[in-house]
Amino acid sequence: MMDEFWEKVKKGAQEASEKATQFGKIAKIKAEIASLSSSRRGKFVELGEKIYFLYREEKLPEKVRTEVRGILELLNSIEEEIEEKTRQIKPVMKKKDKAKKKTIPEKPKDISKTAKKKKEAKKREKKK
Repeated sequence: MMDEFWEKVKKGAQEASEKATQFGKIAKIKAEIASLSSSRRGKFVELGEKIYFLYREEKLPEKVRTEVRGILELLNSIEEEIEEKTRQIKPVMKKKDKAKKKTIPEKPKDISKTAKKKKEAKKREKKK
């Protein structure tokens, strides 16, 4: 009976070890994938910059210029929306600041002193 118990423990430990190894390998592969994805994003940015500068220098074929122009128009539209949203924040912030000023009470009283005084007054009344 004890031998069966130890065999189960050994088997469980071996399975746990295999799972840990498996998870370690998976984590390593996922980290490599993340690194490669990051590198790819960087290359896309680099490619975009090169195309943008070639576009500005008018060194792209017309078909590519047309495609790039469409993307740049979308980017400009997004920039304008961002600027508009940024302008919308200022009035909201001013309203928020005004509301804060109205809701801030004057200097609060020291509650602990008030509570102590009330307790002392009750004790005096009980003694009478």
